[in-house]
Amino acid sequence: MYYITTSPLGLFAVDSNKNEVAHLYFSKDPKDAKKQYTESLKPAFSKEEKELLKNMKSKDIIFEIKKDSNEHQFPNPAGEYVRASLFRLAAKNNFSPPEFSSFLYGFNFELTRDKMQSQSVNDRLIIQAVSAIDDLDKTINVMCMRLREWYGLYFPEASEKLKDNEKFAKYVSETLYRTDMDNIKIEETIGSEIKPDDLKEHKQFAQAIGALFSERKNLEKYINKKCQQVIPNMTAIIGAEQASRILAHAGSTEKLAKFPSSTIQILGAEKALFRYLHNVGTSPKHGIIFNTSYIQRSPKDARGKIARILASKLSIASKLDHYKGEFMGGKLKQDMDKALEQAMKAKPKKDKKQNKSPQFAQKNDKFKNQKKDKFKKRKKKKHKHR
Repeated sequence: MYYITTSPLGLFAVDSNKNEVAHLYFSKDPKDAKKQYTESLKPAFSKEEKELLKNMKSKDIIFEIKKDSNEHQFPNPAGEYVRASLFRLAAKNNFSPPEFSSFLYGFNFELTRDKMQSQSVNDRLIIQAVSAIDDLDKTINVMCMRLREWYGLYFPEASEKLKDNEKFAKYVSETLYRTDMDNIKIEETIGSEIKPDDLKEHKQFAQAIGALFSERKNLEKYINKKCQQVIPNMTAIIGAEQASRILAHAGSTEKLAKFPSSTIQILGAEKALFRYLHNVGTSPKHGIIFNTSYIQRSPKDARGKIARILASKLSIASKLDHYKGEFMGGKLKQDMDKALEQAMKAKPKKDKKQNKSPQFAQKNDKFKNQKKDKFKKRKKKKHKHR
């Protein structure tokens, strides 16, 4: 019985007593060695494996990697032998220790690059787009505040009348000069007179804000398009905006697919959960999913139940999206609509105080006592200094 294993150095065969029977070294170039190594990891025999098998007398061979027509066992004696004496085998292949270290570095670098290139980046594209929208919102808010203060020197009534930032920026960029508004006349303004050259700067600044608003709308369209491709089931249930938010908080479709429904339910409410574990406040019923239409439309006493049902549907949808299952978004959405209708028809229940488990109550007592002791020590120190 012979055993064969694959390593970055090459292929090695040993007997039951871990005595080397045959070997075949890969190339010393990390790129070529990586190609030979990855080929030998496949179920079909590679060229190097076929050459090694020609020199083997026995047909009773066990591979460490699964092959189509042979038995496999991990770990097997050949793998244990190579991993225990890797540097000694490298020396036999005329590798000096520094050369072998640089070879392993290059070999691992090539494997890592292949792994990164093979991974899907569609979910990360959505996450980056969501982050870009958040950054745009912050920038737009700061710039609009500055524009209101700046243009308010000339026409402060417009800032009070036009509460919407986009409409206000559009008014400054297109109209610029004072115009009559509802219940506001130009003659009654308390603004100062400003030269046209100064007002042109206001106009250019407002146009820059308008460009940011248009870019935000383009990003929303892009996210909607990508969500329908990457997470179609989740998008069908709660829409692209909320689905992308949940994906961004989870980090990837793979992580989201591995989350249980209870974790999806409170994504975004981690601080509230930890406060509850310290017996401060109530347990969170929902996190990001609070912004979905299902939670917003449901009665207050039924929001916890609706959140649990919605989280379970999203858990199923995320798994279907990541593992490329059948499209069931329409059916899952119908189930959610039925659950919401039943909750709307049900009679409202009285609020019940949440009873904490004795375990958390004991921890909370210790936590409060520690705080009291620290507070007393601080008081004593203050009195001493006085």
